[in-house]
Amino acid sequence: MNDPNGHWQRNDVRRRAAQRRAGRQRLVALALVFVPLLAVGGYALTRVRSEPAPPPPPPALVPVTFPEGFRFSEMAQSLGSKSRLSAERYLALAADPARVAAVTGNPKAPSLEGYLFPATYEIGTDTTEEFLVDRQVEAFRRTMAGINLKDAKAKNLSEYDVVTIASMIEREVRVPQERRLVAGVIYNRLKRGMRLDI
Repeated sequence: MNDPNGHWQRNDVRRRAAQRRAGRQRLVALALVFVPLLAVGGYALTRVRSEPAPPPPPPALVPVTFPEGFRFSEMAQSLGSKSRLSAERYLALAADPARVAAVTGNPKAPSLEGYLFPATYEIGTDTTEEFLVDRQVEAFRRTMAGINLKDAKAKNLSEYDVVTIASMIEREVRVPQERRLVAGVIYNRLKRGMRLDI
């Protein structure tokens, strides 16, 4: 005798088994689709993370201009107001006896007045007062290399004397045309042994 309840139970078991198989098949199908995508995405993510960070932007440069005729004290003031560098440190370096004697060759020279070449200098985050002073002296040396001091030596004038006189002239003139006139006055006084009073 057939058992109708048993037949229904067997059919229900078969139906559930078929549903589970269908569910597993869908999972397998989804896995076949998404696993490659996940692998590609994971590789891309790993690649992006492993790349080095971009370098920082270059430090900003601050231009500071020292016009012709500026005394080193005026240069220090301009430097302190336009950059992060210390005016006091700059002044101390420009008047350091050992540095002054080494640059000028004159142990009695009070400062680097006249040896700090006037120009525009770019001040970076790693620029120091020492570096700036050295650059100015180097620029001065390059300029002096192209000047013939034969006439000055004939007048018994040293390089230091010439630089000092040039600094005086730059301070006194208002326009370039006055340089020859002021220079003539200075040399005539020197020739006569007079005080310059400039």
